[in-house]
Amino acid sequence: MACTEPTLRLGDHRDVDAIAELFARTHPHSLWAQAGSRVAAAYFRHYCTSASALAVVATDSGGIIGACVGTMKLDRYGYRHYRRIAVPLLKAVACEMSSRPFVLVPFLRRVAVQGAQLVVRLVKGRLSYMDVKHEEHSAMIDSLPEPGKTCHMMAFCVDPTARGQQLGSQMLRRFNEEMAGRGPEWCLAETTTDNVASQVAQCRAGFECVAQSGQDLIFVGRIAGSA
Repeated sequence: MACTEPTLRLGDHRDVDAIAELFARTHPHSLWAQAGSRVAAAYFRHYCTSASALAVVATDSGGIIGACVGTMKLDRYGYRHYRRIAVPLLKAVACEMSSRPFVLVPFLRRVAVQGAQLVVRLVKGRLSYMDVKHEEHSAMIDSLPEPGKTCHMMAFCVDPTARGQQLGSQMLRRFNEEMAGRGPEWCLAETTTDNVASQVAQCRAGFECVAQSGQDLIFVGRIAGSA
């Protein structure tokens, strides 16, 4: 890949496919990578086009080499996000199925895992899966300074050929800078205990790890310019 000095800018609808492809390539075991490019694009389109979302991309002469996407709202479990994109997401899944019927496998696997968890919890007297997830992560959410004033950085990725330039940290800082005038005072970001690169990038960007639930880690950073 030809390289020049990376440039950061806000992403838009023209970047959707490139962001989806980059994310799938850098996170090959994710649901979006396994579901196909059209499904991934349907998921990421919201972050590049919605007034309540934000995408920051890093580019060089070869195109997009990094992306950071998130929302102004603390959609901790993502259910509001999925409800908003349900129609285009289902259409994309249907299109993928026409040529790749096995695209349903990762979705069915996810449903099976979550369904098994739900059954176990219901047997113990729980009311709903969302209640269970809230209970499991209550300590993480309670650790946030002001949940009502916290935005959510949903995902970021960097092309393997561009690593070592601290692009992850730069995109996170730019994300916070762009959020500064939109209301949120804090930014939440998540990663896992085995994703050391992500943890380092978040720490370099001024985030601190405030809670852990199993392998999940929550990092929180102060939005630049907030009181």
